[in-house]
Amino acid sequence: MGMGLLVIFIILLCIATSFFSVGAVTGVKLGSNYTSAVSLKTAIVFTVIALLAMAVSFILGRMLYSVLIDVYDWVGFALLLLIAIHFLLESMEKTPSLNYTDVENNNYMIKVAVQVSLDLFLLAFVVALTNHKAFLFTLLFGGLFAFCSVLFGLSHGYHTKGSVIANRLELVAGIVMTFIAIRFLLVALG
Repeated sequence: MGMGLLVIFIILLCIATSFFSVGAVTGVKLGSNYTSAVSLKTAIVFTVIALLAMAVSFILGRMLYSVLIDVYDWVGFALLLLIAIHFLLESMEKTPSLNYTDVENNNYMIKVAVQVSLDLFLLAFVVALTNHKAFLFTLLFGGLFAFCSVLFGLSHGYHTKGSVIANRLELVAGIVMTFIAIRFLLVALG
């Protein structure tokens, strides 16, 4: 059973909420002092890490495909459910935020970018097992959504209650992902 492009698109929108959350909470923390150059650099770093995470995961998934061929539906379900659980937990926790030192130093920013990109890593593995022809679609929209979500969160986070909006978005994403994971399993079981 392969995942269709619409399902992958919806999952990517859900995952974009994590990138938005980091941007929005950082925007709240730093206020309007966060310059456009710093915002652009932050969005680029998050996007590059996201693209690398998806590429590595896809390669790993294709390498393990022959080993997992008999259980790939269960593996896909488990990984999609992990993404859902992650969102549900994140909706109750404090989202990490960056400050100017983090942007200049890069170490913490890269650590946060890797953490946020784990959901894309899991998704790319599922795509590698279930619909490898959709990888470029996943890569393109995953990178685009990561970039735009971080940038939008940074630029508008200080105007709103970024952490409240971010937590609600992640809760909705977790619920949607739970339904997608269950649907994936039901379709796989036939």
